[in-house]
Amino acid sequence: MNRTRTRLLLAMPVAATLVLAAGLGLYLIVHGLQGGDTTPALTYDGLMSRLRAAGATVAPGDVIEQPFLAVRGRFLKVNDAEVQVFEYPSVSAAAAEAARVVPDGCAVGTAVHINWIAPPHFYRQGQVIVLVIGGGATLLNLLSSVLGPQFAGARAEETEVPGPPCP
Repeated sequence: MNRTRTRLLLAMPVAATLVLAAGLGLYLIVHGLQGGDTTPALTYDGLMSRLRAAGATVAPGDVIEQPFLAVRGRFLKVNDAEVQVFEYPSVSAAAAEAARVVPDGCAVGTAVHINWIAPPHFYRQGQVIVLVIGGGATLLNLLSSVLGPQFAGARAEETEVPGPPCP
């Protein structure tokens, strides 16, 4: 009896530790804390809020379709400039779409070459891809401050250069 009691006393802390470790692991998986970002994914409405918080005048706009992107977008009027916002069903869908855009923004995927009327600028954060065609330094700086650096397109200093952006 003494030996059984000793084994039981030794097994209880081990069992409690295993239960605690399993519970903590489950908690981390459910709450996405295993190296994942728990910040809510940025959406069209969230982008409007961030731009307003940065001091911009923002108004929602009409629907836009770009044949080289998988989802319909909406215009967003930002300080009298038109910005195209494409909201995807998930962060991973937006990331996959962004990966199809070549670094200079002149093509999407393997088959599409785009003849822009002005230099393109692509940004992505959360569930949205933002496209600006042309745009001045003030707008591009605002978008970079809210969304981070562009992932594709012309450099800001190339925006004012005359001529076709994609030969």
